[in-house]
Amino acid sequence: MASRRAPMREPIAAVAVWLAVLAALTIGGAVWVAASGASYQDFSVAILVIGYAPALAALVAVSVQRGIGGLRTLLGQFSRWRVKPGWYAVAVLAPLVFVLAATAGVALLSGSPPRAWIVAPSADQLPALLGPIIAGSLGEELGWRGFAQPRLQLRQTALAAAVAVGAIWALWHMWPALTPDGLAQLTPADTAQTFVRLMGTAVLYAWLYNGTRGALPVVLVAHAAHNIAIDLTAPEVLDSAGGWIIAGLYAAAAVLVVVLTDPGTLTRRGRGPAPARS
Repeated sequence: MASRRAPMREPIAAVAVWLAVLAALTIGGAVWVAASGASYQDFSVAILVIGYAPALAALVAVSVQRGIGGLRTLLGQFSRWRVKPGWYAVAVLAPLVFVLAATAGVALLSGSPPRAWIVAPSADQLPALLGPIIAGSLGEELGWRGFAQPRLQLRQTALAAAVAVGAIWALWHMWPALTPDGLAQLTPADTAQTFVRLMGTAVLYAWLYNGTRGALPVVLVAHAAHNIAIDLTAPEVLDSAGGWIIAGLYAAAAVLVVVLTDPGTLTRRGRGPAPARS
């Protein structure tokens, strides 16, 4: 009987290890930033540790759980890129559509045309933008979708797993509150907006991941495309109603996915089970 229960406990034990390491790296990095007197917005080794914490925690948890073989399987998800081009089109275009819709919405609310639909970064800004784009995809998605989503959906529906991952993801994004300047700038509205957007995004990314049978590169592209789209958006749009419009669009798209798919797998109805655990 014990041998039958072990496989069911194994994913949850691995997730518990992942959460513990994720919390240690994130809190430790935030304390490091605060102790150094630096801003949470400045690049540093501590910020790098925080940015890659989800992926690093996944590597540790899989090493503890399954050793070298498990690491090969986890990292092997990066090679699952051969899927229908439509998936990549959705991953790239959806964030751009959302930010353009937000820009249009802000223009309608203000009664004046936008200063610019797209704000191209200057050459000296490009290096600073590469960090969030790379860390946001490589540093995070191996943890959120490559590790947590497939393990949690072994014991619950893919939708419930995505909501749980989204809540953890949003809470992790609150780490600047552990630094003096971050806490001063974080408002209840910012927190609410982050939770709405990321929980909606988590459902969309789980749909991308499960719908492509675990093609992690598609999710990496989607995450990077979102960060690029945000970088191309005028600051006044994001600082006004635009942020909430983007969050609402991600939430609405997530609801549409739930309506059109099987909540158990977040794949086309009748397609079959979600991807096996990585």
